[in-house]
Amino acid sequence: MPVDTDHLERCPVPGDAVAEDSAQALLARDGKRRLSHGLARRCITRLSLVLVTGVLLLVGLELATRLFSHVTPPLLLNDPLVGTTYLPGFSGAVYIPEADREVWLRFNREGTRGPDVPYEKTTGVTRIAVVGDSMIAAVATDEDKTLVRRLEERLNQQAGGRRYEVLNFGISGSSTGQELVLYRERVRKYHPDLVICAFCVVNDLGDNCTRLTSNRGRIYFDVDEADRLQQVPMLPGRVQLNSWLNRHSRFYVWQKGATQRAIDTVRHKAIQWAATIGHEAPSIDSGGLGIFCTEPTGDVAYAWRVTEKLVQTLAAEVRADGGEFLLAVIPSGLQVCDDIWPDVVKTAGGFPMDRENPERVLSEIAEQIPALVITMSEQFRASSPHHSKSYPDEWLFYDGIGHMNDHGNDLAAQAICAAVTSHERLSAVERGAAR
Repeated sequence: MPVDTDHLERCPVPGDAVAEDSAQALLARDGKRRLSHGLARRCITRLSLVLVTGVLLLVGLELATRLFSHVTPPLLLNDPLVGTTYLPGFSGAVYIPEADREVWLRFNREGTRGPDVPYEKTTGVTRIAVVGDSMIAAVATDEDKTLVRRLEERLNQQAGGRRYEVLNFGISGSSTGQELVLYRERVRKYHPDLVICAFCVVNDLGDNCTRLTSNRGRIYFDVDEADRLQQVPMLPGRVQLNSWLNRHSRFYVWQKGATQRAIDTVRHKAIQWAATIGHEAPSIDSGGLGIFCTEPTGDVAYAWRVTEKLVQTLAAEVRADGGEFLLAVIPSGLQVCDDIWPDVVKTAGGFPMDRENPERVLSEIAEQIPALVITMSEQFRASSPHHSKSYPDEWLFYDGIGHMNDHGNDLAAQAICAAVTSHERLSAVERGAAR
């Protein structure tokens, strides 16, 4: 019997439909995989292109910074023990923007300015250690014209046969808390007869308190509920990265300085603009103005509390080691220039402000210790008869309100020298040379 093949061809086979569906599903999945792989490859390609472009841009910026700017390798290093030091053993000419010239700098084994000196004093020599921030380091000033060197010269000129040796432990960005740690770890090894803590009106109050400032390389302290100082732990990872970038990237160093200058310029312009329109700022916590407030509250009041504990603790530890303690208040250009101070008052948000408030509060703190305090804002104002930023010949600070210039360093040294040689409480220092 003949077979109807046409019927067979038209008759569906159950397995064929399943196979066809499976094939279509495989093709769909394969298409999706190819599409996803293609998208991934394109994303990777684009990301690689962005990464390479970014690297090339950074390399170009690094080369341009090294070739066309005055930026030098960073002089400051993060130290996990004492916070920050200068580059130990460095010596050379460095361009300092504030002075607009090269200054020959040298840093000793401790990473502070000046030559290496032996730990043990020479018999008959009265040794003085000055701890402070960039006002004491004075890298914009030649070493022989810094406050420390001028103080040593003046003391030896008036010593009547005695010899004085003054060591510079000033480090840029330091604070009273960091100076306390520096004393514990480095300064006390030199057995100073007198430790002078130079308190900078410009920024030391804020630099003492994490509520007012933040610096990854600075050592901070807090005061707990039992009124005890507690050192704030540092973040080693961030400090190490910052230190590595400081040492290896000139562009990183440049942009940090440029960013800070831009912030300072904007802040200064904002103050001028606000004063022009009669606007009152809502807060004095930032910008270093809180130190002039006679009725501090909140974070500023807390910063004073921390500062008081730091000064008391440093004085106690110096005396426990057999030395004398002296607090020197380094003034600000704001306290000298009458044409700047009214703008500061107008932007203080209605808070009562007084240019002499830092000296008054610090004198009260020193009186409680008790310890000698040296204030010098009056001498600075007397040396600038016009009390104006408009008279460059009378400037005691770079640009009128920056770090102390040669004249300012010498004037501060003169004030400290007079106190050291005349105050009865420091008679023990002269006897200390015999220890």
